[in-house]
Amino acid sequence: MQNTTEVMKMVIILSHGNAQTVVARRTTYDAASSFGGVANVPITKSLNHAACNARARFQEDKERRRKEDKTTKEEPMQEVEEQKAKKLKLMEKAQRNRND
Repeated sequence: MQNTTEVMKMVIILSHGNAQTVVARRTTYDAASSFGGVANVPITKSLNHAACNARARFQEDKERRRKEDKTTKEEPMQEVEEQKAKKLKLMEKAQRNRND
């Protein structure tokens, strides 16, 4: 029962500020209701830390996703450059063969 209570507290904190989906809103509502309302949710040290660190975790995740997106965009460009280089070499080789 203690673990369930802790999970519910974390859900409330994590979902409260960023409840952008119906599922997240419903989860937040259900968690608060299980305590008999928002006013009855016990504020513990771990809950307070989770709330304080939520923004930092969000920013870290955002930065990680940005880096992943950048990498996936760069990879096709590298392939294009490699293909251009191969094409140029083949054209030069064909030109030399014609001259021979």
